[in-house]
Amino acid sequence: MATNTDVLNWAGLLLSGGRYEVKAKLGEGGMGFVYRARHRKLDTDVVIKVPRPALLQDPEFAARFTREIRALVKLEHPHVVKIIDVDDHGGVPFAVMSYLAGGSLEDRQPLGPQRQPLPTPPEELADWLGPIASALDYVHKRGFVHRDVKPANILFDGQGHVYLSDFGVAKAVAETQKGQLDSLTGTGVVLGTPQYMAPEMALGQKYDGRVDQYALAVTVYEMLSGRVPFTGSTAAAILLKQTTEEPRPLHALCDSVPRAVSEAVHRALAKDPAKRYPNCTAMAKEILAAVAASPRQGNALSTIKHQTSRVPVISCPQCSK
Repeated sequence: MATNTDVLNWAGLLLSGGRYEVKAKLGEGGMGFVYRARHRKLDTDVVIKVPRPALLQDPEFAARFTREIRALVKLEHPHVVKIIDVDDHGGVPFAVMSYLAGGSLEDRQPLGPQRQPLPTPPEELADWLGPIASALDYVHKRGFVHRDVKPANILFDGQGHVYLSDFGVAKAVAETQKGQLDSLTGTGVVLGTPQYMAPEMALGQKYDGRVDQYALAVTVYEMLSGRVPFTGSTAAAILLKQTTEEPRPLHALCDSVPRAVSEAVHRALAKDPAKRYPNCTAMAKEILAAVAASPRQGNALSTIKHQTSRVPVISCPQCSK
């Protein structure tokens, strides 16, 4: 078994019998570390994702991780980041996936003079919402729940095409419908991101793809207002709000958001999953139709003139922030 130090310092290693040459560490997310590597035979860049050492304390984790990634390799959708391979190095499993150089949706959130996130015009939802909703419905139909949909996991390639990323911790619905949170929480690793976590998941109840719809709605809310519905000093404080408080209406928070758009988003933020849309595509269609039917907001357009965007130096499919 590789040591924790090994996991933190894979740059320079040759993996899979020399197939992949690890070039540099790109970053890390809640579930693992991310490296840029070179596929030596194909002469192309790929991304290597390695689980955090805390996860490896579970003796069954490596086998479970490998099994899940092998299942995810079979996913074929034009807006899902392609998982290429899964292997291990010194007993530490890793996943290999396509490298994307166009940055994330998070990078596209405009910033104000103090580097604070600012609203984006509702019209920009058309650039990504429909394809990502389609990708989520695709994986849901195949028995998977993403569980960590957020702007950092919505990526773009160099041509501006959008992709859903970070399925490294996805579980088959059959494995998650046990009426409790995943046993991995015992390692101290939080599954998902509190700001985007649906109430039923936060409460440890049975859940399905509607948790991803909720997270996608939070993402829309954030892009349109510059903030997430709920914040707090701790994960527990945020999750308490997710389960007990109602989010402030978008149109009241940001006057560039038409009421019809606000109402369409808030339906997907319902505490009761049964009150949300039947699927993510239905949600996207309702929101985009409301945007199309609403008059263009002049104040939003004038605000954008004074905003600067986050321009990433480098981006990859697994660098959750």
